[in-house]
Amino acid sequence: MLRVKRQREKLRESVIIFTLNVTASVSMTYSNLLRSGFFVLFRFIVTMLLYLM
Repeated sequence: MLRVKRQREKLRESVIIFTLNVTASVSMTYSNLLRSGFFVLFRFIVTMLLYLM
């Protein structure tokens, strides 16, 4: 019983670490896109679409 509980805790820790890594990489990619001006282009396209509608 104790061993199973320990394995479950280890699994939870690895899941948390994996989630944090994914979140960090996603936010880094997002900030890089923002820096390169992709976000501005996206907003311009959305504004044009709204204007046409």
